[in-house]
Amino acid sequence: MATAKFLAAVCMVRLTLTAIAAAFDSPEVYVASHNDVRAEYGVGPVTWNQTLASYAQVSANSAITTCEMRQSSSGPYGQNYLVEPETAITEELAVTYWASESEFYDYSSKKCVGGECGHFKAVVWRDTESIGCAMANCKKYMLFITCNYYPPVGVFTGRGLCTAVAMGASGQKSTENLMQLKLMNEFKIVHQHYRQD
Repeated sequence: MATAKFLAAVCMVRLTLTAIAAAFDSPEVYVASHNDVRAEYGVGPVTWNQTLASYAQVSANSAITTCEMRQSSSGPYGQNYLVEPETAITEELAVTYWASESEFYDYSSKKCVGGECGHFKAVVWRDTESIGCAMANCKKYMLFITCNYYPPVGVFTGRGLCTAVAMGASGQKSTENLMQLKLMNEFKIVHQHYRQD
């Protein structure tokens, strides 16, 4: 009898945690949060893509038991992820956290200096058109959030110049041409945090 009550309590806690994750998992909030940051850097908005969100959910669900952040094999999509206590994180805060890596982006060398900035680049990459995000509870009271991006950082779409955010000499945010490449394949993933399949 005690075992049955214990199992019922565990199931109830798990259902509650799942409901909490679902309550915060809003496509509109993910898109608005990304677009707010992107507007600060002069890049266009992104839209929601359910296919990307489905891949993100698979990735988030795979972290339920371990809470380990690892690159998923979600195809030709860029990916950001974050694990935080569920009481300390929302969709907006996840995007804000990723965007805060801008301090480590060196605009003159176009490299990360003194810390990680790949998450920041994923949020503001000019050629990214769509996102799909998901979250899942993992371990005790932790939340795993992931967003997928298409096209991801470093994928050249053949639309001419590939651009990214750059800081002007005056310190004001502006855009700058990075390079012009001929499209050899449909996708060429060059950023170290993204997989080539």
